[in-house]
Amino acid sequence: MNKVNITDKGILEYYGNRVGFVKNDTAYVDEMFRKKDIEEFLSGENGLNIEWRNDIYDRLVQGNVEVSESLTVKRCRLYQLKAAIDIRMRFIGYDELKDRGFAEPNIDDYRVVYDGSMGTDNLEEIYAKFDAQEKPKGFEESGIYISDVIELYDDETNEFYYVNTQGFRRLNDFTKPKFEANRQQTKRECTRKRAGKSRQGGSQAEKRTRNHRADTRCRRNISGRNLQNYNVAYMRMRGGERREIGGKNIGNYSR
Repeated sequence: MNKVNITDKGILEYYGNRVGFVKNDTAYVDEMFRKKDIEEFLSGENGLNIEWRNDIYDRLVQGNVEVSESLTVKRCRLYQLKAAIDIRMRFIGYDELKDRGFAEPNIDDYRVVYDGSMGTDNLEEIYAKFDAQEKPKGFEESGIYISDVIELYDDETNEFYYVNTQGFRRLNDFTKPKFEANRQQTKRECTRKRAGKSRQGGSQAEKRTRNHRADTRCRRNISGRNLQNYNVAYMRMRGGERREIGGKNIGNYSR
């Protein structure tokens, strides 16, 4: 018996143990079998790329996972808020974050604390592994918390999920530049407010007046004239200097 062998079904065997799979030009091997002779066989003799993953051996031994299913498992990144970020954003659910007036969670406020394979795409299972006493290899933080963000990704797609008070909330704007994400959020809020105004009673003329006022306020917010709603509120203007934002003159500001 060869100590390392690839079966006709793409199973990688090591001394008869099922330790991984081969698909296309890549071998997916359980992390605990990271051995020199396996690497030489796969990359040296067969010219394969190697990706080490956790839990492949256990799942093969249990016999409850097909090869094609196992190879579709995405990799995982875990994001936690940077130390300098407002403490009021930490350890709170998504709804409370919005109630406190904060913008959508954004990648600029986070740092990556883990990047690897968890052996599963199930968010609850991923959470449990980060929360367990024995942490995933390479994860050096104390645990996973509300306000963290989980990314599942492969070569073609990625998905981001906010760790909420109950379950997870998908984030669609997590990687967008802050200003653009806030701009789109304000547009959505304006649409909801305008719809609420339209449902109020009164003549058609009164409804048009209310809608016009709502639209004007929204345009000012989006253009940057309402400084409190955007990061431009924190721009430090030199004494006596005049700036224009979005075509609107915002006046004289000093340090």
